Amino acid sequence: MRYSSIGTWLRHCIDPLGPRTTGALRFTLSPRQARKLLRKAETHHVLSPVLRTLPLPAQDPAFDQIRQEADSTRIAALALSAMLNQHATRILDGTKGLPVTIVKGPTFARRIYPNAGLRPFTDLDLLVRPEASAQLDSVLSDQEFIRVKTGLEPGRLETKWIHRTTGALVEVHTDLVHERRMRTAFSLTYQDLEGQDQSPAAMLAVAVTHGTTHFFAWLRHVVDICQAARALPPEEEARFEALTLRTGTRFAAIVGLTLAYRVVGEPRCLDIAQALGPIRHARIAQVLSQGADLTATSNSWLLYNTWRRFLFSELLRYGGLRQHLGV
Repeated sequence: MRYSSIGTWLRHCIDPLGPRTTGALRFTLSPRQARKLLRKAETHHVLSPVLRTLPLPAQDPAFDQIRQEADSTRIAALALSAMLNQHATRILDGTKGLPVTIVKGPTFARRIYPNAGLRPFTDLDLLVRPEASAQLDSVLSDQEFIRVKTGLEPGRLETKWIHRTTGALVEVHTDLVHERRMRTAFSLTYQDLEGQDQSPAAMLAVAVTHGTTHFFAWLRHVVDICQAARALPPEEEARFEALTLRTGTRFAAIVGLTLAYRVVGEPRCLDIAQALGPIRHARIAQVLSQGADLTATSNSWLLYNTWRRFLFSELLRYGGLRQHLGV
């Protein structure tokens, strides 16, 4: 898939460690294009690294205004993350001794990013053993969270809570794979991570599962996988592989890591993917994930993405089922 100048610049600027590509440098952005780029970065939840890297002209009134607008959005996102961190601390204090862990957002920001400000988040995700759900509900209620009626199917194994005063959103999961049909092939639960939920292998497993179940709708999914791969030392690769085999996510891991390599250019992603071995229909998976990171949030690609997501989900499910059956 070909990328526009905006798409090329976006890919160039998303790496938290700095750009690895050069293709964007041949394009000069107008103020209108720069504003569109930063809004797309916001949509994909990668505004912080993009704003830090994008070389907007200095002492130009038009670009100065664009930079200030984007920076205000970035600061607001950081303020929300700070508030959520306070809630996270209180929730963890209230759940000591319970089989509960916080995944994604604050955990990724603290453990796999060079600077927590490069990975703001908009909610808290708790992964809990099913038998401890009632106790966790009591903790959240005591801390003035109100359970929200979402209309989601009961089989999603997910509940949502909003704080009465701050409006903070907490999502409680007993499985990070929500769709019942997909869970026949792969899943990720607290039991899978118990005793190693803060390990580099767990970080990568969560990043892969989260990105896959959202069909890589945002570039942040890809960057999370990239950063988690970078944080995985060679001695942890066996633990990560064991996790993918136990959870049925080997196929998804190879697809996600390969996509992260193509988008960000980090060789560590490809190394880990290749160490997991070959998969059937790798070319089809590449075609279905190609461009997903830049088209999934665009209305003009709605029909394409509807079919892409359906076919991709079936391919992921097929890969997971093959793994379970050992064929």
